[in-house]
Formats: sequence, C-alpha cells, structure tokens
Amino acid sequence: MYKNVASQKLAVYAHNVATDLPETGDAANITAQISKDGGVCAASDDLNPSELDAADAKGVYIFDLLQAETNCDLFILSAVSSTASIRLDPIIVYTNSVMRGTDDAATVAALVVAITAIIDGAGASEKTIVCKDGEGNPLGGASVWLTSDVAGTNVIAGKKYTNAAGEVTFMVTVGITYYVWAKKDGQIAIHGRKWVVT
Repeated sequence: MYKNVASQKLAVYAHNVATDLPETGDAANITAQISKDGGVCAASDDLNPSELDAADAKGVYIFDLLQAETNCDLFILSAVSSTASIRLDPIIVYTNSVMRGTDDAATVAALVVAITAIIDGAGASEKTIVCKDGEGNPLGGASVWLTSDVAGTNVIAGKKYTNAAGEVTFMVTVGITYYVWAKKDGQIAIHGRKWVVT
C-alpha cells in the first residue's frame, strides 16, 4: 500500500469459525476501525465493504480507502462482523512511498546534479587519488570514499572505484582536510588517512 495516495483498496477475509467456511453475503454486517502509526482507532470512511465475488472469491470483502486514511507509515485495519461466529483478522501494513517516474526534465536534471555532487564531491577542484597494493602496483577496482572526520561517520564523497591505473578522482576544496578510506578484497584497507588538499 502506498503512503498518502487516493483510490486504494484493502481486502479482508471473513471466516465462519462455526462452520469452518468462508462467509458470503455479509458485507452489510462488516465494519472497520483504522489506526495510523499506532494511534487511536477511528471508523473507516467506507462504512461497509463490498463483497468481491460470492462464488469465486468467497469470504473476501473490499474496503475503499481515503487518501487521508493512508497517510501513515504503519496502517492497521481491524474489521468486525455483527454476524455471530465470524472472524476477521486485522490487516497490518507498512506503507511505501510512491516511486518516482513522472518528474519533468528539469527535475530529473536537478536530481542528477545532486546525486553527482554526493558521489563525486561538491568541491571546485578535481583531484586524483592513486591506490597501490602492498608491492607498489596500481590497484584497480578498489572502492574509495572521503569523510570529513577521522572516525569515518560523515561521508562526503563516494564510493567510487579506481580504474586500472589505480586512479580515482573527486571534486574537492583546496585547503580542506579530508580523510580517505579505501578497500578491496584481499588487500590492506585504508582507514581514515588524512589528506589536506593542495
């Protein structure tokens, strides 16, 4: 289910515990309460669900949801029937944000610029880092990233990967101190090596 999106539906299943069969023809007797993010329950806007198909989808009933009812991360719908012996289990859903796909060209271009700045770095000067193995040979395929702190908690560029010559470039600011991190399986990793850009 998508978060804060209109025209969505949710299905519930009504089971008669006395007969051990799905219950058909019970739509008018079924109501529901909705809780958003574990908050206080409120009656669903759709007073009674619609029965999907009494012959081919026995016991299945559909609630129509308002957009406002889906504006949450944790959605819980608890349905009940006034008919004796009918069991409806609560429906618990963690919502998802709608996937991008309808952005215009300007928005896409802005996103590309922002993502590039995150990966390449946001500085004005292009600088190259060369990674070598323990024997001094160029180390291709190593992942490299930069942080602003020696602990490595604030990543400001990368990860990028070295080319066959062991080189990788970042956009950085002259005079600023960065900390370089690099690793490749089977090689000694670099952990927070200080780099003052000149």
